[in-house]
Amino acid sequence: MSSPTPTPGRSRSNSDLSGNPIKKFNNGWTKQQEVLMAEWADKAGCYRWLHDRCEKKYSMMNMWITIPVIILSTLTGTANFALDGFIPPEDEDAKKYAQAGIGAVSIFAGILTTLGNFLRFAQGSEAHRVAGIAWGKFQRQIAVELAIAPKDRIDCMDFLKICRAELDRLIEQSPPVPDDVIKAFIKEFEDKPNVKKPEICDGMEHTTVYDNRDTVLKQITAEAALTLMHKKKMLREEIVPDLNKLIGKEVYKQVYDLSGTVIEIFNRRQEATEGTQSSRRNSLVTTLSKAAAKSGKHIDGNWRRKDRSMSPPARTLTERENTLSDVHIEIVGSETLESRKDEMHYA
Repeated sequence: MSSPTPTPGRSRSNSDLSGNPIKKFNNGWTKQQEVLMAEWADKAGCYRWLHDRCEKKYSMMNMWITIPVIILSTLTGTANFALDGFIPPEDEDAKKYAQAGIGAVSIFAGILTTLGNFLRFAQGSEAHRVAGIAWGKFQRQIAVELAIAPKDRIDCMDFLKICRAELDRLIEQSPPVPDDVIKAFIKEFEDKPNVKKPEICDGMEHTTVYDNRDTVLKQITAEAALTLMHKKKMLREEIVPDLNKLIGKEVYKQVYDLSGTVIEIFNRRQEATEGTQSSRRNSLVTTLSKAAAKSGKHIDGNWRRKDRSMSPPARTLTERENTLSDVHIEIVGSETLESRKDEMHYA
């Protein structure tokens, strides 16, 4: 008579496209359902008390029958063997009376054994013991679930279906409770009106109808918000990875194109810089060559080479420095002479 274990995570409501149950506000628990579960827990506690008391009663009755049978059977067996030792052989009348008494005791012990088997006191005691344990487990299961916060419980409709099936099964399979035990229960708990008693203990009450529109409205609003949040989470889990991949590819492509453009611009600037430097160098060499030509000096064309490591084949570095110095002096001297001539002309 073990109670089934509830499976968390299952929901009576519709599931989403992926098959996952939609999360409910407080897992669908309302005040009315908690009150109903508390009433079932009270009734389970009452049934446990009744079956425990019945188990004790039947166990006591079984002992009242079994113990005399054991004693009488032992006495009759011993008397049959010791009859000749206690009664003289010549006293036939006493021997007949003794045998008749032993037979009567044996018959009485047999009657008690038969009554015990017929009334099934031992089996009844065991059945009530098992039923009391099952009702106690059912009560503790509900009490533990109600002691947890609603958001940490399993789904309300799942738990309700499990408890209803278990309650029906226990009522059907539990042995009947005698009237004297019911009267003792009523007398014991008459000063506790808040305890919901079973129907067999004069616990008939009017059927409760669910009527709480404010709670229903709050429940619907909260569940709609949770459903929307759940759908957003699903969309985010399904779309965001693909979107991240697409964005990553596009960014990589743009960075690749931009890097190519930057490299091309850098190469152009480098070529332009090298061209400007080459033009300046060629212009300087041309100017120096013209100046040297006017002064009668000669500058080797190998100076215009880009590779500076290559020296002119016929002239050394010292000779080139001297030539450039001479050219510079002559140019400066000629410019000074011309300026003096102009000054004298104006004078």
